[in-house]
Amino acid sequence: MQRQGDLTTIELAGGPGAVSAARQAIKDLADQEQLPRVEDLRLLVSELVTNCVLHGGAGPADRVTVSVERPHDLIRVEVCDRGRGWTKRTRSRDLDSDEPPGGWGLMLVGELAERWGIDSEQGTCVWFELSARPEAAAVPMMA
Repeated sequence: MQRQGDLTTIELAGGPGAVSAARQAIKDLADQEQLPRVEDLRLLVSELVTNCVLHGGAGPADRVTVSVERPHDLIRVEVCDRGRGWTKRTRSRDLDSDEPPGGWGLMLVGELAERWGIDSEQGTCVWFELSARPEAAAVPMMA
């Protein structure tokens, strides 16, 4: 983990261990920086890192970068890989669909984040902003 001013950058190896490593790194950072909405952060980061591995092809020899900053009353996170880039694909909203399970990560980002977007000029970077106010939490805390 590297820290530059209000920005923290976490470099992860891709592949099967990337998601659990990202979740732990976000928990550690949230504890250290006393960030609110830890469960929302961990959920959204794990969804985006999963996308890097599954759709961006980030294997163990590849890098996934998670950048976290806290401007004003926001927590801004950007998750990047050097994969093929992003293409819009509409998923069926029918739970009885023949499609394989999964594919709800960006929908969760859209529901929980105040704003989000995708930059696919060099690989893929998905960013989101969460309100840093604790009362804005959307995911109930686990006991």
